[in-house]
Formats: sequence, structure tokens, C-alpha cells
Amino acid sequence: MPPVTRVASADEPTVSILIVAARKPERLVRCLRAVSRHAPSDLAYEVVVVLNAAEPGMREQIERDVEGVRLVESEVPLGLAGGANLGASRASGRLLLLLHDDTEVGADWLRPLVRLLDGRPEVGAVGSAVLNLDGTLQTAGHVLWRNGATAPRWLRQPPPVGALGDPYPADYCASACLLVRRAAWDAVGGLDEGFHPAYYVDVALAMSLRSRGYIVLCEPASRVRHERGGSSASAFRMFLAARHRERFVAKWAADLAHQQPEGRDADSLARAGRATERRAAAVAKYERQPSAPVAPGATEDALTRLRRERALLQRDVAVKHEFIGHAQELLDHGAATRERLELECAELQGALAASNERAAAARRAQGALTHEHGLVSAEREALAQRLAAADVELEALRARARTLAAIESGGWWRLRTRLMPLLRLAEPVRGAVGRHRGQ
Repeated sequence: MPPVTRVASADEPTVSILIVAARKPERLVRCLRAVSRHAPSDLAYEVVVVLNAAEPGMREQIERDVEGVRLVESEVPLGLAGGANLGASRASGRLLLLLHDDTEVGADWLRPLVRLLDGRPEVGAVGSAVLNLDGTLQTAGHVLWRNGATAPRWLRQPPPVGALGDPYPADYCASACLLVRRAAWDAVGGLDEGFHPAYYVDVALAMSLRSRGYIVLCEPASRVRHERGGSSASAFRMFLAARHRERFVAKWAADLAHQQPEGRDADSLARAGRATERRAAAVAKYERQPSAPVAPGATEDALTRLRRERALLQRDVAVKHEFIGHAQELLDHGAATRERLELECAELQGALAASNERAAAARRAQGALTHEHGLVSAEREALAQRLAAADVELEALRARARTLAAIESGGWWRLRTRLMPLLRLAEPVRGAVGRHRGQ
């Protein structure tokens, strides 16, 4: 059995650490162990854990494995914003630290955040550099574009965390680990519960703080590790991100008009960063009026509490029904796409069969052409032999012609022409001589 984790709990804390959790108690215990191990011993703090419609047995396991935390329980799902607001209402620190239960804080993560808020009154919130579990940089302040989309401050691969340098302004910092000034929190009314159950909560908080004359900084000296997407399934995350971006744009359209247009290149990111720095420098000159502390609400009677919880349940169910409808649309679209692809596949199979038939016919034709080519080749060989023989005969005729031409050119032919008449005249004499010898 693991040893009990003891978390310091000050009576008059400077920092109230707010953790909202609903499941996986072992993950929450790991988070609390890291807090106990790395929290500064000279800094007064308390830990308020909001069990947000938690899974059965979670409270008992936390009470068994951890000492010193204040457990606040809600039987209905409040989401991140609602849970953090409930925790803040029970906290007494002048600084509120939002900490996700799927994070593990690093050594001396808290002191740099507190130091910044104590030294710079224009800062409403300051966030940590958030690392992946392998130690690579996950996020360290975000860029907010004019269309409500968000982006990291780098183009492709994140830089080494050690290269981030000094604290710098950001359009917003992730709520995974975010220290908020209590006066600024009260001035904006806490987190916007309209972004239920999560996503865009931290973006909306930063915009609300800006509207009250506060800026948001990222402090790279404070580092925590975060299990990316550890709190919800990917399909639900994508749905909530798209849904809440639309809501955020509708609510903050006038302020978003001053943001840079979205760009996917280094120049756009650089322009957005310079715009954020100029805005932070201007805000630093404002005089902020201190907000009166929010008085605790009156104690609810049982009927009022039931009505409130009923409304919260209806809100949660409405979001989930909307997601179910969205998922059904995706399924219907997927079914239609599958049917279309099956038809296209059948058409392609038919076309392939026809193509195979044409290929077979082409092979047969090629065989016939090959045979005919053989016949033509043989006939061409015979013709070539006949042509060669004709060439030989022609050469012989040419030789005879050359001989006759030589004879004619020598004059013999002309002498023959003169002798032939004399021979014809002598023919009778030759006959008489022959007869005479016969007698």
C-alpha cells in the first residue's frame, strides 16, 4: 500500500490551488504528490479539490491516500469552469492557481508565478510552460487569431524549453497551470460557465481579463508536465472545440477585430507576437481600480439547491445531446459516403472486368499479329532472296553489255559488215568446188 501523501494546508494561504477532477483517482493522487513534493516550504498555500460528479469511490480513495486537501463535492457535472468557480468560492488565497489533475508540477514551479503577480500589477494571470510527458515543449502561451482560431507561438517543431527566455506576453495561457490574481478573477466574475464542460475556458478568461485592463504572461521558468488530452475523448474534444469557438467568436467579435488575421507562416506569427507585446505595453499604463471582494452567497435552502442542480444537469445533458446529434450526423454522412463508395467500387469493378476482357482480346489480337508478322517476315526473306538473285542476274547482264560496248568500240563490228557481202558472193564458188571434188 503506497504511503499517504501529506499536503500542507495553511490557515491564511497566499495561493489557493484549485483542482477539478471527475475520474481516475490515481491520476489525481499523482498530481497531488507532485504538488506536495515541489511546493515551496516558505509559501503558504492550500489545495481545494472539486470532485465534479466523480466516479464512485473516488472520494474515499483520495481521503485514504492524501491528507491536507479540502474536498468539495458536486453531485452534478459542473465542467471545468463551474468546478473551478465552486472551488474559488471555497478558497481564501489572494492568488488562485488553476491546475489540471492530469498535470505533474516540476521543481520550484510556483515561486516564479507568484513573483510575477506580486511585482507587476498589470498582470492578471500568468501561465507555466507546459511540457509533454517526455519533457518536450507542449505549449507556452498561445496566439489568438482574428477568426477565433488559436495556435502555438512556433511554426513547426517547438523550441527547447530552455530557449524561451524571460516572461513574455501571450494572448492566453493554458489553464493546465495558470495563476490568476484573485482581484482580477473577481473583476471578471470568474470563469465563463457557458463554455461547458471545457475548451476555450482559458481563452475566454484571457479576453475577459483584457477587457478589465489586465494582461496575461507566460513564465517559462515555471514548468509542469501534462498528459495531452487526458481528460476527454478525442471526438468529444473536437466537437467542443468547434462548438465553443463559435460561441467565443460571437461573444468577442468586436475585440477579435483587433487581432491579426490567421496565418500559417513565420511572418504572421511574428506580427501577431509584436501586436501582443504592443497591447501589453499599452495596458501596463492603465490604472486599475481594485475590485471589491465577492461576498459569499446566501445559504441555499434545499429547494433552491435542487433547482440549481436541475438546471446544471439540464445544461450538461443539452451539451451531450448536441454532441450525440453531431455524432449522428457524422454517422449518417459516413453511411452515405460508404454507400456512394460501394457504388463507385462496383462501377470500378465492372470497368475493371471490361478492361480485363479488352486486355485478353488485345492479347489474342497480339498473338494473331505475331503469327502474321512471322509470315510476313518469311515472305520478306524470300523476296529478299529473289531480289538478291535478280541483282546477280542484273550484274551479269551489265557485264555482257559492257563487253558488247567494248567490241563495238574496237571497230571489228564495222569490218564484219564489209566482209559479209564478199562471203555471200563466194558461197556459190565454194559449192562448185565441193561438187568437183566429189566427182
